[in-house]
Amino acid sequence: MKAKAVVFTEKGKIDVRELTLAKLADNEVMIDVEYSAISPGTERWCLTGMFHYGKDCYYKFPLVPGYQHAGYVAAVGKDVKSLKVGDRAFACNSRFEEVPCFNWGGHCSMSVNAEEAVIKLPDNVSFKDAAFLVVAQGAMAAHVHPLSQAM
Repeated sequence: MKAKAVVFTEKGKIDVRELTLAKLADNEVMIDVEYSAISPGTERWCLTGMFHYGKDCYYKFPLVPGYQHAGYVAAVGKDVKSLKVGDRAFACNSRFEEVPCFNWGGHCSMSVNAEEAVIKLPDNVSFKDAAFLVVAQGAMAAHVHPLSQAM
């Protein structure tokens, strides 16, 4: 199955491409994405080639950025128990055949995620609001962190 995705093709270059979603495994969920949210700092670091984990672990191009999106469950693997087609859901990543995503892949039209990595959304939370879950979580963690009390 094909999905559109934002692709950082090289340092400072962005494209929207049609990519092949990884095959849905028995324990995975496919989401038809309504909204993905941009974290300007993280996406900028990725686009400039500066984002890394550890001293020598820089992400490589091409890269599908993003780590938060929300939409409807479009398909479930045969072992999925907590979600069904039509459920409202939040997830962080996706997997594509052409571009390794590591911990990314959120800016896409469809995503594939492990069941345990998907959060079922209540009806009173909009997709637009839910798409910012990770950014909101970071702000909340800073608010309650002991170091924030000293600032």
